[in-house]
Amino acid sequence: MNWTNIIAKNTVFLFCILIMALMPDSSWAQENIFSELKQNFDEGQVFKADFVHQSVDSYTQDTTSDEGWI
Repeated sequence: MNWTNIIAKNTVFLFCILIMALMPDSSWAQENIFSELKQNFDEGQVFKADFVHQSVDSYTQDTTSDEGWI
């Protein structure tokens, strides 16, 4: 192995380390959102939603649908 190969491999390795160091930590963002949601529930806020779900059987082409609220 010559010096050019060693330098190239080390450069790629250091570049990968740099990219990983600069990437945002997604687990922190998830914790922050979860904490805000938990605080809303603790404060007694109520969340509700309407939904409509439709599915089509790929073999018979029968369509079923459900709707309601949560």
